[in-house]
Amino acid sequence: MSIYTLRPYQQRALNEIRKAIVEGHKSILLQAPTAAGKSVMFAEIIRSAYEKGKTVFFGVHRQEILYQVIRYMEKLNIPHGVIKSGYKHEDWHPVQLASLQTAYRRLSGPYVTEADIVIQDECHRSTAKTYLEVLQKHQKNILIGFSATPTRKSGKGLGTLFTKLINGKDYGASIIELTNQGYLAPLRYIAPIIPKLDGIPTVGGDYSLSGLETVMLQGKLIDDIVGNWFKYGEYRQTIVFATGVKHSIAIRDLFIKAGVASAHVDGTTIDDERSAILDAFKAGDIQVLCNCEIYTEGVDLPNASCMIMARPTKSLTLWMQACGRIMRISPGKVDAIVIDHAGCCYEHGFVHEITKWELDSHTRTSNSNNDARKSRNSQPISCPACNNLYTGQLRCPMCGNIPVKAQFGQDKDIYIDGILGEVVLSTGKAKVRLPTLAEKKDWFQQIKNYQFAHGKNDHWTERFYFEKFSEWPKGMKNLPIKETSPEVASWIKSRQIRYAKGKGKAKAKGATP
Repeated sequence: MSIYTLRPYQQRALNEIRKAIVEGHKSILLQAPTAAGKSVMFAEIIRSAYEKGKTVFFGVHRQEILYQVIRYMEKLNIPHGVIKSGYKHEDWHPVQLASLQTAYRRLSGPYVTEADIVIQDECHRSTAKTYLEVLQKHQKNILIGFSATPTRKSGKGLGTLFTKLINGKDYGASIIELTNQGYLAPLRYIAPIIPKLDGIPTVGGDYSLSGLETVMLQGKLIDDIVGNWFKYGEYRQTIVFATGVKHSIAIRDLFIKAGVASAHVDGTTIDDERSAILDAFKAGDIQVLCNCEIYTEGVDLPNASCMIMARPTKSLTLWMQACGRIMRISPGKVDAIVIDHAGCCYEHGFVHEITKWELDSHTRTSNSNNDARKSRNSQPISCPACNNLYTGQLRCPMCGNIPVKAQFGQDKDIYIDGILGEVVLSTGKAKVRLPTLAEKKDWFQQIKNYQFAHGKNDHWTERFYFEKFSEWPKGMKNLPIKETSPEVASWIKSRQIRYAKGKGKAKAKGATP
């Protein structure tokens, strides 16, 4: 008997895992975005295995997730042991729930036993020597790994450990799908500053932290952080990712000087102090929480709806994990804002664009949409009126501005691509490439097809066409429909989310006394 109801995509994910096992795979990796409800899936796998008489070892480095799964086992009346400091070791239970750190320290003890099924959360860490040894000691048959970002920090895949990768999009749980379904908060991006990082050496596939900190502590890169937060952050609960301890403390001090309750956490902060700071942040007593890579994983902060990225990185995984800290939903939370002081929006692109991960351990996982932008020397449009970063259309979805060359400054040699919704760095004479009539007709025909498929009226199609091209579709009413491409469908869905969230905001404002 289950104590929870699986969401449809969670059930599909578990079905995909079972299918992979039937196909003969012994090591399976499930990619599940932040807030996909991994704890429920863990509990369901353990429950099903226990009822079939199988033994299970569940390993996790996050204390919060461990306690959550322990509570599920207690409610399901499943006997279990807990491998963690402070708990008595009861090795005779068929289900063992472990802190991976504690399990590693006890590998030389007498209680290590193999399990039919080993489950590991945040399995992108599994190539580390400590975690790898734990897995090898406990795995008897099946290994199931979970991660929102299933790559090494370098971006290379985990094919040396897993033979089967199940992407979120394979079972209907990509970031954009979970956002459409209301399980994730949609992100807005602001990129007011792009740091110059020439000359900073690369260490272990990423920028040297000492070199980064020297650069990021200088001039506007640090001086403008607080001002941009006041301008764009809407006074929201905010988490800041800095390059190092000095950088994080300096940012904290700037916020405090500006009268904003702020705190700093680093690897030397004692557990009790860290817990107290987190509790104060969750209660709203601390508004801005500064850290240097402490909270990229291992903490859920659903009340955080703004993230300041002040830590440039070549790691797509680190960028996505940082954005993931503010994507959880909570009552009254309409969306979340990323204020990018690190150039990550241009280096890696928007996190919802990444839908495919690979096991290949020789090549780096990247955002193919952003790779295409780099190849054509283009960038998302940073709205000259409100600094909102967007692609896919000319009109800014936040303020309605239609950008023109003059708004970007006469000294910039660019043109604006009206179809792609991008700014292209140009050495040619053309300054604006407007969509052709054929391209406009093609979009109209695809939007019209979407209208028929979803029971919309003609006015709906005209409104969405206007949103795209800032004009009404004259003379197109009788054009035949065309199959809606994934690109057009994705654009329509993104506008629908924007409308829905806008209505929610208007309703909330109307209800305010």
